[in-house]
Parts: sequence; C-alpha cells; structure tokens
Amino acid sequence: MTGDGGSTSGTGPSACPEERPEERPEERPEERPEERIVWLDLLRALAVLLVVWGHLFLVGPNDPTTVGLWVPTVAGHLFGPETPDWNPHGRLGLALIRGAGIGAGSLGVGLFFLVSGFVILRALDRTPSPEFLLRRAARIFPTLAAAVAATAGIAALYLAAHGVAAPDTAVTVLLSALALSGLLDTFPTTPVLWSLAAEIVFYLVLAAVAAPGRRIGLGTIGALSLGLLAAILALRAPALLSLVPPPAARRMVYLAELLLYVELMLVGCVFHRGHGTGRPLRTAAWVLAATGGWLLSLAVFSGVDGRHTGVDLPNSLWAIAIFTAAFLLRPAGRWLGALRWTAAVSYPLYLLHVPLGWIALDALARQGFGLHAATLLSLAIVLLLAWGLHRAVELPSRRLGRRAGRAVRRWGGDATVASRSSGGQGPGVVVGVASAGAER
Repeated sequence: MTGDGGSTSGTGPSACPEERPEERPEERPEERPEERIVWLDLLRALAVLLVVWGHLFLVGPNDPTTVGLWVPTVAGHLFGPETPDWNPHGRLGLALIRGAGIGAGSLGVGLFFLVSGFVILRALDRTPSPEFLLRRAARIFPTLAAAVAATAGIAALYLAAHGVAAPDTAVTVLLSALALSGLLDTFPTTPVLWSLAAEIVFYLVLAAVAAPGRRIGLGTIGALSLGLLAAILALRAPALLSLVPPPAARRMVYLAELLLYVELMLVGCVFHRGHGTGRPLRTAAWVLAATGGWLLSLAVFSGVDGRHTGVDLPNSLWAIAIFTAAFLLRPAGRWLGALRWTAAVSYPLYLLHVPLGWIALDALARQGFGLHAATLLSLAIVLLLAWGLHRAVELPSRRLGRRAGRAVRRWGGDATVASRSSGGQGPGVVVGVASAGAER
C-alpha cells in the first residue's frame, strides 16, 4: 500500500503461484523499517480507547463488585448508590448494548485481534519464525513484567495504607508476568491478561505453520481454521471433559477459548493477504469465508453450555465491519497525530489502565472528587504511566529484540525468509524486517 501515508503492504498475493505469477525478487522494493500503515494506528487507538472507556468510565463507577476484586477497599459505588442511574457514560454504554449489542471492551478487544492477525502475518512474511518469536518475546514480556510489577507494587502500597490485604501473592505476580494466570487458574494481577494469552497462542501457532519456510497463503489459512475448529470441538466435548479431573477440564476449556480467538485473528490474516492485490472480490470472498469459520467456531464453543466469551457474536461482527471500513477507506492525515500517539502507547496503556485506574478512582473519590473529574484525572494518570513505561521499557526492549533478531538471522542465514518471500518456489531475497511500529 502506498497511498495512505503509511507503509507498503508486504509481499502481495497469497502463496499460490498458480493463481498469480510471483514478481522476480529484484522487482520488490525494500521496505524501510520505520514505515507504518497509518489506518492500523487508527484502529489500535480506537481499540484501546474503547477498552479504557469501558473499564474506567463504565465499570469503575457502576460495578463495585468487579472493581472490588482488585481493589478490596471498594465496598460500594464510589460516587454514591445512584451512580448507575445518572452516570452518562453508563447510560450511553447501556444504550449501545441494547440498541446494537455493542460492549466497549468486547469491541475493542475484537479490533485488537483483527489488527494482530493483519500485522503478525505481515511480520512472518518478512521474518523467519525463530527471529519472529524472539522479537515478539522481547516486545511482550519485559513490558508485561514491568507493568505487572508496578501494578502489584502500587496496589499493595495503596491497600496497606488502608489496612487491607492485597489479593496478589508472589506466585500470582510471577504467573501474571508470564501470562500464565489463566491457564493455571490463579489470580491475575491485571484483568486483561486473557487477551494477551490468546495473542501469544496465535503467535506460536502461526510461527509453527510458517517454520518450514513457506508463506502462509489463503489455502493454508483455511486449513488452519478447520484444524482450530476440530481442536475446539475436541476440547469442548462433554464426554472428554467428564473423563478428566475438574482442574484439567477447566484448562481444556480455557485453551479452547484461546484457540477460538485465534480463529478471529485469522480474519485479520485474510485481510492482509488481500491487501494490495487488486482483487477485491476474491478478498471479499475469503474474508466472508474466514468470518464464517469464526462464527462456526464460536457457535461450537458457546453451544455446549452457553459460556460467555470475551469477544461475543455482535461485537465481533461490529469489529469486522469497522476493520473493513478502515481497510477500504484507509484514513490518513495530520489529524491522526493524537491517535497515532495513543496507538504508540496502546500496549502499556492496555496493561496498566486497570486496576491502577480503579485505584486512582477510589483515591480521588475519597478526596471528594466527583465522577467526571475523577474519571478524567484517572485517565490522565494511566496515560502518563503508560507513556513512562513505553519510554523506559517498551522502546528499549523492542530495540533489543531487533538486535537479537538480526543476530539470529546472521547466525541462521536468510534462506528461510528468502524461500518464504518467493512463495517457497526457489531462491528469493529478504524483503526487509517487519517494522516494529507495525506490530502491536
């Protein structure tokens, strides 16, 4: 892509040489690492703002039961028992749910999953699987560990000052820093770790499929979708679940839910394969097919016992519709500056905004601040913390990951990327490393 002020889209068509002749390697322009796809920044910013709005402006004032799990000093509505009746954010959220089935958090996470599907496949087109996984680990875990440590520390100090025991222990903090709290059924230091665990599973699955050195084409995506559906069916089978102890059954259901979200991310992968090919009808057909795979898997997963999912049917469809609109319109311009900044800090903001935002709300409410002032100040606090974590940890760890990735590539040679770049049909060239800015 060249007309949106962002980056080119990648290496073009799917890895199906009989459908479209491959360009000769020397015809592919090199991609500068600093280039970005601007409309993806818009979607990242929209996604994180939806999640933050839902947690700080709706759940924080209106749902003391949920907030109290992480901030036990909260025993009732922070701004009075009548808050749900007059909180304009809560009333807007209720209207969106009743009118269109839109839940802010669910929609935001759905958009994040679609963006991840697009950019992760884009990264794997340019990066061998070992280097890709090393760079993703450097991008994810240092920032996650710092966010979890900061959250647990601030929460412990705040709760101790009020004579309340913290819900975290050293073990739960460690497991949260590794994104394992959901799998091992322990208390999560921050309640958003389930979606990060889903993304990690997605990275591992796609890297494993790409490891032989071939680009992941549309046919491979379709086969992967069917494989995920079969795995979800097996993991959710009542007959199988009845044969294992309850803790193992819970882990099986949790893993099935993570694989379910991988299905949604495959829709983003299909968008990437259609990006810049000049075949809109073919892209639309594959997007519809991938959406059908997601809907079928969702029906299989939820049909067993009606289990609620973090991204449900209406919000996933809204997320796909919004992603499609951005994909077609490709908004760009100087007016996106603030949103692009928000996109840049979206990962640390996502990790930090709760429960630290809820702690800020509780502290400000105790000082007599009203709902509107407290929510805006809490938002400013978590934005500042996210910016600090972005500068102090995320950017340095990302640079470290790039250096380590280049070392791995020099050690292992470029044959894997060369083969993948040419569709697995023979010698090729490295198209350029995946832009760190294009990866969430």
